[in-house]
Amino acid sequence: MNKFYVKIVLFLLTNSLHVNNKTLSTDPGPIKYVTFISRKRYLTPEEIYEKNKHLLFIDPEETEKADEVMK
Repeated sequence: MNKFYVKIVLFLLTNSLHVNNKTLSTDPGPIKYVTFISRKRYLTPEEIYEKNKHLLFIDPEETEKADEVMK
């Protein structure tokens, strides 16, 4: 019975090595490298500032009130 188990283990080991060798030796085929050109132009920091300038509110009174609330 011991020989039977040894044969099974050797058979499984041989098959796993064979399958592993087959997967390593397969040729994946040619790789096509594609370069993508971004068509979207990103804004510069100056353009972002000008775009969001209306959101900035510089009021000394508001700053003082916010400072009081934060204390």
